Amino acid sequence: MKTHNFILGLGRSPAAFIAYLEAKYPGYSAQLPLSNSRRPINELPERKAAIFAHLNEMLPPPSALNDKTLTVLDFSVSGKSLLGAQSYLRAFFETRGQALGYRNVAVKVLGLGWGGDESKFPSLTVSNSLMTALIHAGFVFYARYGSWDVARDVPGKVELQPKHAILVQETQRLMKRL
Repeated sequence: MKTHNFILGLGRSPAAFIAYLEAKYPGYSAQLPLSNSRRPINELPERKAAIFAHLNEMLPPPSALNDKTLTVLDFSVSGKSLLGAQSYLRAFFETRGQALGYRNVAVKVLGLGWGGDESKFPSLTVSNSLMTALIHAGFVFYARYGSWDVARDVPGKVELQPKHAILVQETQRLMKRL
């Protein structure tokens, strides 16, 4: 199936969604290990080279993203991680000379206000119990990669998590039943 979107799961929390998308639409989604991304790139000049090296290593090649809208998905309380990641990604793609459509989508808890930031991007609202289940029921351990902290980690230090293959296989098995 051809799509005009490339879905990028920010961090480990959307692992279940990304596993589903990887199984259903191979080549149109990925996980970007990125933690502590609330501060925009202009506030982290000393980390810019490390962040760009990390993005270069973890993102698909330019050809995989041509003519696509990059849709970044995150489980969010405030939306600040999405805005920080957006600043990193836009600056990175600009240095690569690649113009992409860009969209943030937050998965947030029903009834939780963001103090005005919610208008900056669309959100999928879920119940507190579903959010807790998706994050704390072990899905973070099933993400393809471990965490990568923008404030301290060095490029190339992202761990592959072996349980991710189990999640993808189980997702594919369940999808055959649908």
